[in-house]
Amino acid sequence: MLELKIKSQGSSYVFPSESKNGHISWITHSFGSSCKRANIENLRFHDLRHTCATRMLEAGADIVSVSKILGHSDINLTIKRYIHPEEALKNAVERLANFNPNYSQNYSQPILSKN
Repeated sequence: MLELKIKSQGSSYVFPSESKNGHISWITHSFGSSCKRANIENLRFHDLRHTCATRMLEAGADIVSVSKILGHSDINLTIKRYIHPEEALKNAVERLANFNPNYSQNYSQPILSKN
């Protein structure tokens, strides 16, 4: 990846063209042809980027790292697009439940004793 960045010489494209006037068109064409052969409709090359970021976060990657990998200039953009409040709250509660396996498996026992 670093090699591609060096070759791009500041281009905003991940796969810059040799002429530095745009992106390599064969990638777009090949991706479209591959989707057609696989009977996949309405999938854009950019959707792969979104899926990658989503999977990194689901696997436990921190939002700051994912934001940097995506090249977002502001972490708020990453938060807005990839952090879903309901899911984040559910994950927080699940992490608490799994913090101590001795308590998370038996909810019927009181945590505080009545004296």
